[in-house]
Amino acid sequence: MKVVKVIGRRSVPVAMGLVLAATGVSVTAASAVPAAPRAAASKVQVLRFTAADNGKTVTVDPGDIVSVFLTSNTTPGSSTPFVWSAPTSSDSNVLAEATSIAVPNGDAFGIFRATGSGSATLSATRECKTVPPGPMCTAPTLLWRVTVNVQ
Repeated sequence: MKVVKVIGRRSVPVAMGLVLAATGVSVTAASAVPAAPRAAASKVQVLRFTAADNGKTVTVDPGDIVSVFLTSNTTPGSSTPFVWSAPTSSDSNVLAEATSIAVPNGDAFGIFRATGSGSATLSATRECKTVPPGPMCTAPTLLWRVTVNVQ
């Protein structure tokens, strides 16, 4: 079983843990500092992205895992709920989807594995959801993207 370094301060939700377990990967906590170069080819890095990472570009190695966690926070001072679409990869030959889902509360998450050399863009959209009898939602749709280069 491979040991995975998790980068981020939050723990992996139960559903994500189940997916990682199903792929034969165990998870250990780590600090939020960037990972040092790997000495052994058998170590897998897990990168975690949130809405705050919109527009970033990262480089990973084949076999690394990229996870996406998008939460449906409402805008401060507003009761307008926002919902995320399930994250997708622009090229499954470079970044293959293990799982990707949008849940009823508006959150979305996905797990992707770097499978080949090249570049792929992870993307999702956030839209406001009009809840009758409330007013029509006028907030713009937000396109979220992270570019992942696999070398």
